[in-house]
Amino acid sequence: KVWALNLVIPEWFSWFTGMRPLFLPLVWSILMKIGFGELGLRFFTELLPALGTIFLTYYLGKELFDKKIGLIASSIISFNWVFMFYSFRLLTDSPALMFATLSLYFFWARYEKPFIENKKESLFYLCLAVALGVLAFMTRYAVGTVVFGIALYLVLTRNIRLFKTSKPWIALLVGIFVMSPYLITIFRAVAFYQGTGSGAMSRGFAYEVIYKNLPNFLGHFGMI
Repeated sequence: KVWALNLVIPEWFSWFTGMRPLFLPLVWSILMKIGFGELGLRFFTELLPALGTIFLTYYLGKELFDKKIGLIASSIISFNWVFMFYSFRLLTDSPALMFATLSLYFFWARYEKPFIENKKESLFYLCLAVALGVLAFMTRYAVGTVVFGIALYLVLTRNIRLFKTSKPWIALLVGIFVMSPYLITIFRAVAFYQGTGSGAMSRGFAYEVIYKNLPNFLGHFGMI
């Protein structure tokens, strides 16, 4: 709203810009600028991505296994209460999940499964998968594990041969290009968690994450 309606910047504004990636707020501000209200934002950036994720889950499951698995997986996610909870709120979860699932679909169904070493289309789909994975990361930082998973899979399956071809390097450059307008937000996020930025965690990453929260996680793990 601050960007779209030229409102006065509140005191806590820098706190959120340091903690969250800016891709989705940027999309929201553009939509609001051209006349969309809250209902339009919810429909186009939350509900439609959620519905798209259900279909993508089916197609990904079908390509990984078969139609039966695809139907089971898409049915489970369509009735999952956590998925439904985030499908109706202006948060990053639904669009990030859609980008992530789309990235995995193009990587597996269009690049890896029909893989042909010298086929130009395979480079296109690999770059597309990486670009979508980066968009998922720039929508919600934690979903960047998708790009990491793709990279790890390629390293494990191609070994040293991976680094002797141009495809992974080109895909890496495409990923950096897609992410380049938002690199500043990553540095702000690092400053936020290190306790050096405006509105940052008062005691820094070591205290807030390692000392304060890690014992809680280990406690639950030990109990389980």
